[in-house]
Amino acid sequence: MKMLKMAGLALAVTLAGCGGDSDNDNDGTPPPSETSKKNVLFFLGDGMGITTLTAMRIYEAGEAGSITIDELPESAFVRTYSEDGQVTDSAPSMAAYMTGVKMKNEVISMSTGTNAYAPDGSQYVDADGNTTCEQGNGMPVATLLEKMKARGYATGVVTTTRVTHATPATTYAHLCNRNGENTIAAQMVPGGEGYNEALGDGIDVVLGGGRRHFLPNDNGGRRTDGRDLIAEMQDAGYQYASSTSELMNVADEDRVLGIFTSSDMSYELDRVAQQEPSLEEMTGKAIDMLHARDSGFFLMVEGGRIDHALHASNAKRALTDGIAFDNALAAALGLAQMDRLEACNARRRELMIRYREAFDDVDDIDMLAARDYAVSSCYNAVVRLDDREGLYAHLDASGIDSNVHFYPNHLFRIFRPYTTHLPVAEREWQ
Repeated sequence: MKMLKMAGLALAVTLAGCGGDSDNDNDGTPPPSETSKKNVLFFLGDGMGITTLTAMRIYEAGEAGSITIDELPESAFVRTYSEDGQVTDSAPSMAAYMTGVKMKNEVISMSTGTNAYAPDGSQYVDADGNTTCEQGNGMPVATLLEKMKARGYATGVVTTTRVTHATPATTYAHLCNRNGENTIAAQMVPGGEGYNEALGDGIDVVLGGGRRHFLPNDNGGRRTDGRDLIAEMQDAGYQYASSTSELMNVADEDRVLGIFTSSDMSYELDRVAQQEPSLEEMTGKAIDMLHARDSGFFLMVEGGRIDHALHASNAKRALTDGIAFDNALAAALGLAQMDRLEACNARRRELMIRYREAFDDVDDIDMLAARDYAVSSCYNAVVRLDDREGLYAHLDASGIDSNVHFYPNHLFRIFRPYTTHLPVAEREWQ
């Protein structure tokens, strides 16, 4: 796996690239006009509430242990009621995350007031999975994936459910009823009938299950329009993967549609590794491919079968799928941390050259790259200067736009004015 330039974290999960702006602006100086684009990973464990999370922790690490999600720096509770129900379903809850709009149960990224059911109580979908939504029944609302795509970011969707299932669908589709999965699949195919034009040239990485909604019913699928959407995606420039090895052999610079099962992917407990990649493997491959575009990216990762196992009162499968989700999160954070240090080390070498040129009386210089430092650690250096006189003249002459904090023992910290406040953890000099 390639290493990824990201630092900073919140759950759902958002990771920002080094050089990103900060919400803790110490001196009011605005950030620079050009910064590296952010990489945003949105992780969602469907069905993974407090009770399930507690059981996962005990199952994996014991009552006193911890799993990856426990180590995240921030946590919060959210209210999850929908427009028409105290108990939401996946469609409006994920759509609320993706759009900021509250909608009714079963509705996929549409305006408030959109109805999933006809006045007679029937769903706006036929038995084959095609939408029967009426004209004027709501309007599409822009999703986070669409907005980032419009700004030039690469995009990806990874799930252990069908890629047309409610949670992943809310990132790229708009429909009055989540069960119109044939229609949802068609919204993914660039240039095809029913394509969602807000996706531009298309989602870059799509991984999960649900082949049946891409193939015609005379070829093992459920489509009644005769279309082979897998072939159409290939015609649009996508590589197609149907097994673990096929996915891993796709070049990182390509775009990929990976559909590994007819319906949902197998529970982790039942997964055959050669046939279906794990959520961790899919996440790592997606990050590699999106990162290769060097444009910043948005990736949604869903552990969707935790919820399915809970519906079936199948505790072991719920917990093993929950741990598989936690492992995928750990893998993403590992890539982020390794690349952050790599990026900081690269900048350290650059800073050493620049500071040595700027200060002819510097005894030594080092880079602050501690594990828990913020994005701005990439820009920080601590140097020793025996004579402070002329320091600002040196800074001005070097063209380095910096602030200075003085510390005892002739140490001072040079840092960019838009960086966040860092813990005082400078190294002592020998």
